[in-house]
Amino acid sequence: GTIKIDEKFLEVQIADTEPRRVRGLMFQDSLPYDQGMLFVFDEPGQRSMWMLNMQFHLDIVWFDQNGNVVGIMKDVLPCKTPLEVMSCNSESISADNAKYVLEVTSGFVDEFAIDNDSKLEIISI
Repeated sequence: GTIKIDEKFLEVQIADTEPRRVRGLMFQDSLPYDQGMLFVFDEPGQRSMWMLNMQFHLDIVWFDQNGNVVGIMKDVLPCKTPLEVMSCNSESISADNAKYVLEVTSGFVDEFAIDNDSKLEIISI
């Protein structure tokens, strides 16, 4: 799919089913700044993300049903060593009232000045 955040266009992988959301970006080696993964949910709610088997750090942005930012976490660490995997949880990586969650490579939020006033526009999914 294609989305726009403020003036930045991104090609995104879509995670709109439970199996796709569970797998997410696991085992993927990298993600350029013009790509991301958009998690799409049927209804707004509390959306927790986990970093199990991730290979790189992420910035995560949560959006409500109108495309408004409801949460931002920068430089979220992966859980890839055996000890990290055993203790990997999603409780601290969450936001309320989110219908969409965008995962992008760490540094994206700062590079493109994404903040609480940023707006998500879905071009095609």
